[in-house]
Amino acid sequence: MNINAQPMKLSVILDKDVQYEIPTFQRSYSWKEKQVETLFNDIETEPSPYYVGNLLVDTSGEKERVLDGQQRLTTLSLILLATYVHMQRKLKDDQQELSDGLSSQLHEDIVYIKNNLRINDNRESRLTLLKRDQESWAHLLQMIDDPHKIPEGKGQYSLGKRFKFIFEKLFEGYDAPMLHNFYTDKLSKIEVLKIMTDDISDGYQVFSSFNGKGIPLTPLDLVKGIYFSQRGSLESKWEQLTEIFTDGDRADESKMTRFVLNNYDAFESESTSSLTKSKIVSTYENLFNKYGTNYIEELINRAKNYREIDNDDDFYRYDLSGLDKLDATTSYPLVLNLLVNKKQYELSDDQFNQIIRVLINFYIRRNYVLTPKASNLRSSLNGLRLRISSGHLLGEELVQVVQNKVGELTPSDTAFIEAIKNGVYDVNKKTTRFILIALERKFGANINMFNKSNPDSLDAFDGKNLRWTIEHIIPQGDLKSSYWINVLGNGDAEVAQAEQSKNVHRLGNLTLTPYNSEMSQKPFREKVDLYDEDSETFVGLKAKLYLNTTIDEDAEYFNVESIDQREALLVDKLLELLKSVD
Repeated sequence: MNINAQPMKLSVILDKDVQYEIPTFQRSYSWKEKQVETLFNDIETEPSPYYVGNLLVDTSGEKERVLDGQQRLTTLSLILLATYVHMQRKLKDDQQELSDGLSSQLHEDIVYIKNNLRINDNRESRLTLLKRDQESWAHLLQMIDDPHKIPEGKGQYSLGKRFKFIFEKLFEGYDAPMLHNFYTDKLSKIEVLKIMTDDISDGYQVFSSFNGKGIPLTPLDLVKGIYFSQRGSLESKWEQLTEIFTDGDRADESKMTRFVLNNYDAFESESTSSLTKSKIVSTYENLFNKYGTNYIEELINRAKNYREIDNDDDFYRYDLSGLDKLDATTSYPLVLNLLVNKKQYELSDDQFNQIIRVLINFYIRRNYVLTPKASNLRSSLNGLRLRISSGHLLGEELVQVVQNKVGELTPSDTAFIEAIKNGVYDVNKKTTRFILIALERKFGANINMFNKSNPDSLDAFDGKNLRWTIEHIIPQGDLKSSYWINVLGNGDAEVAQAEQSKNVHRLGNLTLTPYNSEMSQKPFREKVDLYDEDSETFVGLKAKLYLNTTIDEDAEYFNVESIDQREALLVDKLLELLKSVD
């Protein structure tokens, strides 16, 4: 193992013509404000020299490639730049107030910091980050030449946000002497254990043994190990893979983790048990040893399909967007396998969608009855996947096998009805929203709420908020209204509160409205007759929804008996809906 480890001051690490490069198989910059502030405070308050951690680099190329420690190195560079800009501004804006000695010291400091951040006569950045981070970093480095320039663009990314936080918040209150002392006594004297290797596979062995004070490794960081151990040329492929899970300026590590687990269960496992997080690295190392580095091509293709399943859609429909709303992750290996192999299984789009509908109807029941247990359910569906792939099932036969197996797992009508009697909203809000919308779409076609001039907006947002929300006819929360206390408890607040607690989240007490905040604890008749002057339409419980046709709009009050009667109607319609696969 050809490794050289030396403790060094930060001022030495960032000296001469050494350039550092973040390889593309690394993660983008991802430190949060809390981590940045912790590091800054440690530098500020701990005795000098403060040991900040390890820096593992591959020295085999023209630039030293950072294998571990990139989050710290990038953050320290941001702190250096913020120090530099503050010093330059003090020299220009407070020149009359600075002593000659302090002014000279600051001039000397900024020369050193500039050399820390740039090389080759101030022409090149010492640190080369990943593409998006590098764009932000290049913009920020413009402040070396013009400290009063506020770079436009790129500020929405993590790097720009963290610099702004350091510059404005962490250095708040720093005067010129404090800046000088912070740099010379603290920042420049930070100690780093620099570990150098010219053999990338040796680097992996060191990398695997520690992660310093950085962010814990995510499962897909194992690609680094695969790269190191197999010498695969994965840089562009790694970037392609992470981009699939990237929204904004950073990858969604939770989705990446779920993909790694589900990919194995969907395609590689020969048993019904599921891969656990603790076994991800060893399992995937075996896969790459078996298939070679080209296996990443499979991961990229499957990840694209997986994002259709584990999606960010806001739609409550009978498709993959709806399945994602129903805590249906136990079905993901099966669904991923079917989606990727749809052509091989000779599944038409209609047949695939029929399977998704069957699964949605199953999870609606399961999410209230709470059986089968999640681990047992995942195992059963993994077994179904194995049966499909080993039995060479195709087309309609495959669909029928899925329907039959899911039917065996499905809770009975009796169990389902008994479960929802006890309430639905407090058991699973998303599933409750799904069934309310599904009932409306199934049975409300002739009610005339939605038409060509007023399209279905049940999934729409107003800003960041859903336009249509779930309305509790008998209000939830503390009963403050004497009206509802009289209706539910005949004037007895304690009785009313007890009746409300037992019944408020039942299906018979729920509907949809875009005017939830205006209804609140209003009396029943006011909720029914709520009217919008601008649109000249009823927008309360008289709004033209199927769900509202099950409410007696001529009644003077709405009580527990009203819930019972309405729920009986809705449950019948819900069972009709759940037995449909069309």
